[in-house]
Amino acid sequence: MTDMPEEIFAWPSPFSNQGGEWVAECDDPEEKFIRADVVEAHVAEAVAKEREACAPYLKDGETPAERIERERQDCLALMALLAKEKLRSEAFRNALEVISQLSLHYSAADLGDIAAAAIRGRK
Repeated sequence: MTDMPEEIFAWPSPFSNQGGEWVAECDDPEEKFIRADVVEAHVAEAVAKEREACAPYLKDGETPAERIERERQDCLALMALLAKEKLRSEAFRNALEVISQLSLHYSAADLGDIAAAAIRGRK
């Protein structure tokens, strides 16, 4: 709506928003009809420009609302992957901490045997 002619919304405005509809504030019914058409045409043009700006991001036949939902689903999937990777990273960090603590008490050969036994136990 930034492309609307300034004279339409000049103060005092010849229009008022009554119940969600723009109504011309003038006594002449013809003038009211013409001004309402001007506002409607400018609003339709602004909406068309905004839709056109979205076009490169939409799949064929996709509405902007469907695109937003697709983006939301993509974000949810990425967040799930991030959470899974974070858990995996924490588990790895904990395993390194355990190995570090064990290395203070056991030789490298003993640690190899402990690791091999742990791996066999998981299978």
